[in-house]
Amino acid sequence: MRVHEFCNRTSGGWGSKKAEQSNLFDIKFISGTLEIPLLSITDCTESFLTNLVAFEMCPSYDKPMYVCDYIIFMGCLINYSKDVRLLNHSGIIESWVGDDAEVYSMWHKLFKITVTDLKNFGFSEVSINVNNHCKRRRDVWMANLKRNYFNSPWALISFFAATTLPLLTVAQTIFSILSFGKGSNFESLLLFYESCDDSKNQFHKPEFDTPQNS
Repeated sequence: MRVHEFCNRTSGGWGSKKAEQSNLFDIKFISGTLEIPLLSITDCTESFLTNLVAFEMCPSYDKPMYVCDYIIFMGCLINYSKDVRLLNHSGIIESWVGDDAEVYSMWHKLFKITVTDLKNFGFSEVSINVNNHCKRRRDVWMANLKRNYFNSPWALISFFAATTLPLLTVAQTIFSILSFGKGSNFESLLLFYESCDDSKNQFHKPEFDTPQNS
């Protein structure tokens, strides 16, 4: 059985970074961030992991399948070559074998030959935590806000400028209205309207002599 793929990291609002631990299997999910130890990929990595997978899948093997679970877990993260690039930028993958497409192809082959039992899956708790995080809209919104607006000092300044300027504009309009009401302009306007009313009162209709019947 294969573990379900994780929700999309962009729409799901979670990130990843290199963990401080050196143990390859010590993967944690903390505050919306998946912490994964460094994986160094060389020319010997594929053959080495293939042999370990074959060893753990032997019928006589009755211990935890650490390598198989790890390959399945990482395979859920590496769905495209661009995922390798993201993990590389996060410091999680260090490749010495070529470009991102080659690393993806290697891991895809390992993923296809590896199976695991979900009941004893070593990273089930981490997987559940990631998917539960994706279901909470508040966490997704906060993660997207952090990624889109707080990822750099300039983005942070732009965000506060965009939110502050409308408030300042509204405040300026209110103060202008209040100052206009208290100033001489308002009094002049009142006098103008009063003079208009007086002019209307002084205006009389012309009187015409009506002919009298003789």
